[in-house]
Amino acid sequence: GARKVAVALFVLPAALCVPLVHVRLLPALEPWLNARGVAETLRRVADEDTPLVVLETPPTSLRQALGHNLVSRTRVTPDDRDVRARDGAVYAAFRPAHEGEAMAALAPLGGTSQVLQRTPVLVLVRVRPATP
Repeated sequence: GARKVAVALFVLPAALCVPLVHVRLLPALEPWLNARGVAETLRRVADEDTPLVVLETPPTSLRQALGHNLVSRTRVTPDDRDVRARDGAVYAAFRPAHEGEAMAALAPLGGTSQVLQRTPVLVLVRVRPATP
């Protein structure tokens, strides 16, 4: 009797809370847990084979979501033709905490940058270089 009540007191909260966590909490935390939103935005605004410059090691979720076309750089210059999309722009992703460093790394392009998406995990920007 008492043992069954003790087991029920331990199991019941878990049995009731797990579905609640799965349905309400995890979807709300998704932007903090992965970079899928950035990958979806890139797919929506650019061609499928558009290279994405990553200025540091990209999150695993970004590598899995895009699967390819990640170009690692610490600095991007106008001579780096392999990072240009068909529309002439350079798309880059970086962690929000490193935004100043990232903008400095993209500054040699001389263009204006447009933030396409800002998440807790990554910032996605498009830079249209000053020289085509």
